[in-house]
Amino acid sequence: MTNPRTTALWAAAALALVLLVVLVSSSDTLWTSWPGAAVRFGGVAAVAVGLYTLAGRWDRRARSERA
Repeated sequence: MTNPRTTALWAAAALALVLLVVLVSSSDTLWTSWPGAAVRFGGVAAVAVGLYTLAGRWDRRARSERA
């Protein structure tokens, strides 16, 4: 069972991250400076981690079907 305090903490962190991305992407000066670069890099890293996780899940599923 998931701890509600942990869920609330992750939700607050996700909300803060979304607000930061919205703030940075709405301003041309912030988007072209280092905060924009950090947001763009974070987005690329998040996509890479998501694809890696998905590939691992597919690999585990394929291995379990072969066994």
